[in-house]
Amino acid sequence: MPGQYIVTLDKLVDPAKAAQKLGLKPTFVYSKALNGFAVPLTPLQLTLVRNSLGVKAVEEDAKLAAPGAMTTAGVSAPAVPRRPGGWTGSTSGTCLSTATSPPTAMARA
Repeated sequence: MPGQYIVTLDKLVDPAKAAQKLGLKPTFVYSKALNGFAVPLTPLQLTLVRNSLGVKAVEEDAKLAAPGAMTTAGVSAPAVPRRPGGWTGSTSGTCLSTATSPPTAMARA
């Protein structure tokens, strides 16, 4: 999603306070899966955020389809391969679930 970013912060940095300090208005503040926030950024803001203390990473946001889910074109999205020890629903390197079997809805897809 062009212009939309996910900012990941060091563990001890408060995401809401960091966004406020940088003059940003997050669209979402993360506290469970990661420590950070989602925010629209201009190119200048992107440079400032990337160079700010306490910022671990800034990545462009993207929409991902769940494995086996129908896309907007009506075509089934490719399934993510099963890895030993669990399922992964992420292609970005962040695994949000380590369940040993897929959710029921995914099993029926």
